[in-house]
Amino acid sequence: MRRVIRKMSTFAIVLGLVTTAMLVFGYYIIPDNVTVSSGKPSFLGIFVPAQSDVQAAAVVSDVTYTDKEVQYDALGLIPVKTVTVHETQRKELCVGGDVIGLQMLTDGVIVVDVQRFETENGSVSPAEQAGLQAGDIIIKVNGTEVSDNGSFAAAIENSAGQQTELTVTRGSEEKVISILPQKCKNSGKYRCGALVRDATLGIGTMTFYDPQTGIYGALGHSVSDADTGEMLPIAGGQIVDAYVWNIKKGERGTAGELGGALQDDVMGSIEKNCVTGVYGLLYDEPLTAGLYPVAWATEVRTGPCEIMLSLDGETIESYDAQISRINIDYEAEIKNMVVEITDEELLAKTGGIVQGMSGSPIIQDGKIIGAVTHVLVNDPTRGYGIFIENMLEAAG
Repeated sequence: MRRVIRKMSTFAIVLGLVTTAMLVFGYYIIPDNVTVSSGKPSFLGIFVPAQSDVQAAAVVSDVTYTDKEVQYDALGLIPVKTVTVHETQRKELCVGGDVIGLQMLTDGVIVVDVQRFETENGSVSPAEQAGLQAGDIIIKVNGTEVSDNGSFAAAIENSAGQQTELTVTRGSEEKVISILPQKCKNSGKYRCGALVRDATLGIGTMTFYDPQTGIYGALGHSVSDADTGEMLPIAGGQIVDAYVWNIKKGERGTAGELGGALQDDVMGSIEKNCVTGVYGLLYDEPLTAGLYPVAWATEVRTGPCEIMLSLDGETIESYDAQISRINIDYEAEIKNMVVEITDEELLAKTGGIVQGMSGSPIIQDGKIIGAVTHVLVNDPTRGYGIFIENMLEAAG
């Protein structure tokens, strides 16, 4: 009898541990919010929707949006999590793949480095002494906004060597740093020893544009300063036509690169630079691969897909690829899936995923599911991708 009781106790403990593990796992992989066009998705076939209540419904521009609070159960038995399901009509986007140039002006000036310079009293660096750091963004000098290198240099020169207050953002924190400019022995001008930058140029790939609103999305990740690695806060900018004039193939341990030249033709504005990409309004219709419906994150699966890309600036080609893994953390903003290039033609041209391909649309089952974002340097045939749903949310 005791042996039976022990077995039953052991079974109960194991069952309890398995149930707890299932609940924790389910709570982790099931997102708080899900977007669908119809129905309610299940997750891994284990966590299924049970009860649901309509919380809100609205019609915007003839498109109906319905929010439902849906309870998910494990195996249809154990309540796990309540999810907000956004049900809406499936959107169609013009799929990109063309390489574009980016010209961005920063909001303030970014400190690239702090340097010493010669004065009559020796080598000094007021910026370093005051605690200014690479990556700091100077937005004001003595309460007056600075928007470019010229206005910053003029403000320092006009200080005439008097105590000067710099309003600086460092990460999410804003602070005021007092600095004492010194006269440079070589130039005869007042300097503080801060090397700053107010603009950046680069290339990337157009992911999509909405033919109804003219809003576009590109890159699938933010534009960051090449020296500091910090995301650039922008005050505006524009995208221009570009062409690929050289391709440096990716190799194991070394990232490849598309060598691009920026043209004079302005294609649109840059309104936003954020974690998931660059967004703005188009002035002219770009080269596209045509209209494709959107696939929501819950519809993306491992298996075959296609990468859309133009390397000649005239036609957008489709290249074979595979999605080998999907990030079960639906809260992740950019690294949502792992993509492997399998197309022999593209591998021969680029070696896989290279810099400049960021934003290349990913197509699966006739729908746009996301964009290429990063290459895995140790294996350039593979890289990360972002869900198109995350880009659309950021684009508004």
